[in-house]
Amino acid sequence: MLYSVISLTVPSRVTNVSVTMSLEDGNLNLTVSWTTPQSELPITEYEVEYEDVSEVMNITLSGSPPANATILSELDAGVEYIVIKVRALSEIGAGAWSEEQMVTPADSECIGVSAVKRALSTLHVIVKELSHPVHINLLCYSCSLLFAKHCMTNC
Repeated sequence: MLYSVISLTVPSRVTNVSVTMSLEDGNLNLTVSWTTPQSELPITEYEVEYEDVSEVMNITLSGSPPANATILSELDAGVEYIVIKVRALSEIGAGAWSEEQMVTPADSECIGVSAVKRALSTLHVIVKELSHPVHINLLCYSCSLLFAKHCMTNC
């Protein structure tokens, strides 16, 4: 009797991890996204682990297939966050962690942020005069912080 051995491997390393900062309705968010890695079996979960100076936080994304992005919300401006790890999991096990990503959300003292906030308050007055909803996106070129606001006529 002949037997054949089939060797399956865990998913490959997650690559192209990207972190985008945004400020939406006063909340500072980091959107973390990545490229789906190679895997012989379907990916069942992603783990995202990040930390600030005081604690380590972990998010698990599951699904069929799971999303390859997540939003870390309501973070503190000026605190350095390290998106330490993103990895894919399959039925066989966990793949290698991605490379670390270091991000410091914009300090509220950034001169560009102040200018963007002034522009938003000016737009707020203009939007009050409109009769339909408006979505506003402004980017601070000093620190690359994206400000997003969805305004109704009463915003």
